[in-house]
Amino acid sequence: MKCWEPQPDHFELSEKKFAQFSPQNNFYADYAKLCDISSTSPHPTLRKLKSPCEKDCLQKIFFSNTLVDSVTVTLMLESMKWTKTITRLAFHNAGLTEKSLGIIHRNIKLTNVADLSIDFNPLTDGGVAFAELVKTSNTSIRSICLKGNEIDDCGCEAISKEIEN
Repeated sequence: MKCWEPQPDHFELSEKKFAQFSPQNNFYADYAKLCDISSTSPHPTLRKLKSPCEKDCLQKIFFSNTLVDSVTVTLMLESMKWTKTITRLAFHNAGLTEKSLGIIHRNIKLTNVADLSIDFNPLTDGGVAFAELVKTSNTSIRSICLKGNEIDDCGCEAISKEIEN
């Protein structure tokens, strides 16, 4: 297994490669398979996860003080689409970018995540990109934490507009 390193932001899971993927409804197996077919090394945090039972029973994924690139976010959320047990997802000081947040926004609604925490991930746009995440329609999210993200006035205004809608 090769050493993990952040991947370029232009990564996309191609239809041709994805055609090789047959979900097993187990996060560990599905994530490993997606990494394999996309020639990507698994993120160290996710590689350390071990399934304590045959049935997928993982409930929380927590990244803390480690860089999480958009490739990891893409493959992880793709794996979570078939895993109904994961209800908590946390990124603490994970170096998320606006692109990663866009991927989360587009894909989180296809998972069972109810609690989303994105702490201490300041963005270059002052936090405006967080506004899309607070939309509650078509998602299972019931709580979201955005503490320590240095959200400025523009970001707060964008978030409040989304909450009002």
